[in-house]
Amino acid sequence: MIDLGISGLVASFTAEYSLAFELIGGVAIRIETECVVAGTGVQAATLDVGSGGLEEKWRVFFSRREVERVCVDRDFGSLMMEFDSGWILKVLPSGDFEAWMVAWPDSAVLVALPGGGTSYWSA
Repeated sequence: MIDLGISGLVASFTAEYSLAFELIGGVAIRIETECVVAGTGVQAATLDVGSGGLEEKWRVFFSRREVERVCVDRDFGSLMMEFDSGWILKVLPSGDFEAWMVAWPDSAVLVALPGGGTSYWSA
């Protein structure tokens, strides 16, 4: 896993057919497929973001949360977000579409490719 050097407070979080995190500083992370969230001593939960509805407890949990680290496996296409609470959100690649993307304020973008792997575009 490659640490992207991203951390910061979640300034904005929405969950309408995707999970969209915007961090203070301008980094945006969008997740458009099923993902798993897990914490120490707690059973992992699968979040089906494509259903259009996310339980209120998850909306509250992700809002104003501190992201400590964001890592990717560039060959496989997975993404992992670590939060200040010790919780981890993990996204695997999709066989059909881009499962996630990270965008920086300078317009650089890293995306998970359909079927695995990643692609990066710089400004």
